[in-house]
Formats: sequence, C-alpha cells, structure tokens
Amino acid sequence: MAQVGFAFAVHALVLLARSPASATSAFLAGSVNIHATGLRKVMAPLARAGLVHACQGRDGGYRLARPAAEISLAEIYHAVASEPLLRPNPAAANPRCPISVAMGPALAAIAADAEVRFQEALAQRSLADVADQIEAANPALFPSQPPNA
Repeated sequence: MAQVGFAFAVHALVLLARSPASATSAFLAGSVNIHATGLRKVMAPLARAGLVHACQGRDGGYRLARPAAEISLAEIYHAVASEPLLRPNPAAANPRCPISVAMGPALAAIAADAEVRFQEALAQRSLADVADQIEAANPALFPSQPPNA
C-alpha cells in the first residue's frame, strides 16, 4: 500500500498545489482515478500530518496547509506510508537450509539501506518540484497557476 498511497497522495497534492481554491474529494478522486471514499482515506493522514487543511460541509474541500515548495516528498511519504516500500520475504525460512536461514537478514539489511536512501532522495525534493516537472512536460495543464504555489 505504501507505493499506491504515496502515488495517490502526490497526485492529489500536485493538483492542490496548482489549484487556486480548495478542491473537493470528488474532484480530486476523479483526477486520481479512485473512488472519493478511497481518496478521503489517502487525504486523512495528510491532514493529520498538517500537510493539508480539510474543510467539511457542502462547500468543503482540501487545500494545502503550506506552499508546495515547503512540503517535501519525504513528509508526504511519512504521512501515508504505513510500511516500508521494500519488505523482505515474509515466508518462514527452512531451518535445514543455511542459505534460507541467512537470506532474511541479508535481504532485510539491503532493504533497510534502500529505504534510507529512498527517504533521503525524497527529502531533497519538494511537492513544487514535482508540480513544476509535470507542468514543464505539459504546459497546457495549468494555464492559470496561482502565484507562489
């Protein structure tokens, strides 16, 4: 779920970064291509982490709590990822096979190192970086972006 939740969260937040007003869960869900209930499950931890403001009611919606340039991808990842991106094989080791017994710890060390490096890479990038990259590739997507998004 870490990969999917993170991808959905970044997608929705990029849309909020380039939206002049708040956006409803139905609007965001349509863009992300998930049900509005699923989108709200992605947005709830982002609100708890202080990355978005959620307003309830008929005129409610979501908006960024801070400028996109001040939100790192690592913050988004930490808000929505309930488990590391890479996980070792959960199958039980064969106690009669020395390779099987040693495989779990060996792969766990590699996965832990990869997770640290992944999070370091995310910390160096902001939500605005992603939005800018998408906009550069597709300039017609955001014809009237708000200033200082």
